[in-house]
Amino acid sequence: MNGLEEILHQAQKILTCPQCGRSFEISEIQLKGMWGNTLIFQTSCQNNHPPVNSVFVVSYKKSLGKSYPLGQKPALQPITTDDVLDGAEVIDAFDGDFEKLWRKS
Repeated sequence: MNGLEEILHQAQKILTCPQCGRSFEISEIQLKGMWGNTLIFQTSCQNNHPPVNSVFVVSYKKSLGKSYPLGQKPALQPITTDDVLDGAEVIDAFDGDFEKLWRKS
């Protein structure tokens, strides 16, 4: 299974029709667009409910300076206490300005 198929199957596990609550079949989920690591899916309920667009942000694992695209799995490293503390510092320092944060990228 390639990376996009894996994402599609993950989307199927969590997406439901907002009208009737049923889970979507794979054939009811279509990739409508992709921008960087953001994918846009459109779901169409077989019960003729209005289509719904969903946005998925996919992260790429970086290890030893190398980026791994969708579908490639590097050896995973366990999360350390330092990782958690570093994450807490970043969250504490965040001022809520997402536009400023995204401009840094």
